[in-house]
Amino acid sequence: MPTYKLTYFDGKGRAEVIRMAFAAGVVKYEDVRVRIQDWPTVKPTMPLGVMPVLEVDGKIVSQTLAILRYVGRECGLYGRTSWEGAEIDCLLDTLNDIWGSHGRLLSEQDPDKKEHSMAPIGVLSKHSTNHPMSRLRVSVNIPTNRPPNQPAGRPLNKTTDPPTHRPPDPSDPPTPRPTGRPPNQPIDPPNHRPTDPPIHRSTDPPTHQPTDPPTHRPTTGKQALIAHKEEVVTRTFGIMEKAFADNSGGKGFLVGSTLTIADLALYAFSEYPVNFFGVKLDKFPRVAAHRDMVERVPRIADYLKTRPDDSLISQFLIPQFQGCL
Repeated sequence: MPTYKLTYFDGKGRAEVIRMAFAAGVVKYEDVRVRIQDWPTVKPTMPLGVMPVLEVDGKIVSQTLAILRYVGRECGLYGRTSWEGAEIDCLLDTLNDIWGSHGRLLSEQDPDKKEHSMAPIGVLSKHSTNHPMSRLRVSVNIPTNRPPNQPAGRPLNKTTDPPTHRPPDPSDPPTPRPTGRPPNQPIDPPNHRPTDPPIHRSTDPPTHQPTDPPTHRPTTGKQALIAHKEEVVTRTFGIMEKAFADNSGGKGFLVGSTLTIADLALYAFSEYPVNFFGVKLDKFPRVAAHRDMVERVPRIADYLKTRPDDSLISQFLIPQFQGCL
């Protein structure tokens, strides 16, 4: 039996779903928790400078989803078929995209950068001066009248350079100029028509059309939090509602008819929005029922009762968003 050591901060965060997978699979592991104030010292010892990190018999693997998928396979939580595994991967990647913006929003202090932390999932206003498209630069190559054999950067010398066209030959017959009339048609007298009266411009000031008010981007922690809840979290729960509906024969599970790491990932993802941000699940009944179902799984229920308190909330989240909720 391999020996496992999981290293992460002293809180839930990205490692909680991995801990829940170990609990569901009844697999023993060493749960190493790093205090936030010790992270600057610990970070240089991490292979990629990030956590969580899983050590298996002395070998180390980083990145949350890589660890979760490995533990899911070891614990029998990765679906029964290759197709179910693909569906699990799809849901994991979807949740991970949102979780990335979730973490950047919480950790960033600068309001402009807070807005950028939500850009990958569509919250950043296209009217914002910080939008990536506002920095777009277009290069246009303007054609020149330089002959093809004329090197760039040297003016054309009319006396020494060869002509670019054949000079006229005196022996060539004259080329008739087209007149647009038959050969025997006499020239008509000029057609005189009355001149139009001069255009008198109005002296009234120009009428300005009303413009739409500018779209204001989040500038405070509270505004960024509200945008995150409305535009990100609720959208994710809507995607999961559809996944439950598509898996109507799954007895309330996201994929197949048994517990998988996709179910654990959704539960872990929803903990902060529901328990800390106050997101209501009234519009997402399947997600709410799924949370209750996961909490009733005996091995998960035992883990939830005995897991340590989340110091990330008391040391990090509450101080940053104090008064925002």
